Amino acid sequence: MKKIFKNLSLVFLVSIFLSSSAGAQTDIYQELQTPFYDPGSSSSSGSCTSSGGGIGVLPSDITDAINKLKSDYVKASQATNVPWQLLAGIHYRETNFSTTSSNMFQISGYSGPGDVVTQAIAAGNFIQKYAVPGNLPNHRAPLQQTGSDAEEIKDTLFSYNGRAVAYAQQAQSLGFNPQTQPYEGSPYVMNNYDTVHKDMGIITHDGGGIDGVDTRFGAFVIYAGIGGSSGSSTTGCSVSGSLMQTILNYAWPDYHNAPYCPEKDAYKTAIQSASNNGQYIGGTCTIGGTWPGVDCGAFVTRVMIDSGTDPGYNYGGKLSAGAGNTIAQQQYLDQQVAAGKYTKLSNVNSTSDLQPGDIAINDVHTYIYVGQLPGFNGNSASASFSSTGESWRAPMASNAYGFGGEFTWYRLKAGA
Repeated sequence: MKKIFKNLSLVFLVSIFLSSSAGAQTDIYQELQTPFYDPGSSSSSGSCTSSGGGIGVLPSDITDAINKLKSDYVKASQATNVPWQLLAGIHYRETNFSTTSSNMFQISGYSGPGDVVTQAIAAGNFIQKYAVPGNLPNHRAPLQQTGSDAEEIKDTLFSYNGRAVAYAQQAQSLGFNPQTQPYEGSPYVMNNYDTVHKDMGIITHDGGGIDGVDTRFGAFVIYAGIGGSSGSSTTGCSVSGSLMQTILNYAWPDYHNAPYCPEKDAYKTAIQSASNNGQYIGGTCTIGGTWPGVDCGAFVTRVMIDSGTDPGYNYGGKLSAGAGNTIAQQQYLDQQVAAGKYTKLSNVNSTSDLQPGDIAINDVHTYIYVGQLPGFNGNSASASFSSTGESWRAPMASNAYGFGGEFTWYRLKAGA
């Protein structure tokens, strides 16, 4: 349910308040006192440019509806400079692609013509005039038809929906920075983007708190799923963004010398949940505390499963089904190569032979190649188990190595 502003003048006042200073934004979230880790980065989550993922094709009923209305969205995009994919995502969330509603985009105070194009133009103008100025200070550039920053798109959707403090709190509970990423806690924006954002809590009454569970897609999921992040005009793509976002959630963005065992909160939560559900979590580091899941195979398993990229990875993570260390994981991958789900890469001699999401594995180690991921200071993500206690590393940025046969490389087929 959209938290609708009562009238445009109120939206304008709210926009001025939010835009006045960074301090004003801090006041809005002043009740959020829990410490959090802030790498000070802006990720490219949601990008559909890579073929490394596998779950990003939206259901046919959604893509069919979008295809029927795409020409209308494009006309509105040309008139307002708002990405047509963003208008499609909002239309889905507000009235489920209704073409008969007198207010298809739920714009407060709208009383104009009832056709899709005119209402979509009104929505686009509303976004540029009111939603964008209400964003965080670094997300206030006027939107463009193509090439808009994915984080600004998320923030704009959050503004369009009302910027509820309860959703900033929910973002924090999911392991995000509530000051710089409050939109990550909004189901209107992010619901069912990946396992971290699955069936999020939602406010069902204006002025109330979170009192329900959302099962629909967030507007950003629609936007990314039809090529919005890359400016593509496709109606479905391999959304490896969910894999990359999960890596950003779980892994430190910088490399640390071993031993380094402290884990990001989101990864600790994921490991605890996996442990409670009889899933593989690998080794436990006991340096400076107790840190279960500081293990290369556990990290790759959790990323692949929790992002939704491959829910069956490492036998679904279930110990009872045979989940285990890198030997078990490579066995799973070889089985899936035979089943046509993965490709085993040959002649991998440098990163030029790789795509984001490719998995390196041998008998003792595994890691994921991420490519150039903004805010992540390495082209790969990995963790390290240590039998001697000297080389423990929690999930973190690293650089690819071991070319020419040290590792076997696997790639999930797009759409698999």
